[in-house]
Amino acid sequence: MSSFGFRGEALASISYVSYLTVTSKVAKSDLAYVATFQNGKMVESPDGEEQPRPCAGPKGTVLQVKDLFYNNQ
Repeated sequence: MSSFGFRGEALASISYVSYLTVTSKVAKSDLAYVATFQNGKMVESPDGEEQPRPCAGPKGTVLQVKDLFYNNQ
């Protein structure tokens, strides 16, 4: 059995039913970038902008899902 891995189609659905944080860094970048999503929308950063914030992080992408199905009763 082979797999194409996680392709990301489910990320939109996951962002509607959890607190989703995506941290990503490409090999040629000095910084990683982080974005948090709630109810399907990017959460504003402390400065009021709706865009990923620079941060420290390893090369690659990390997906963190918290409180899955928190808003479903």
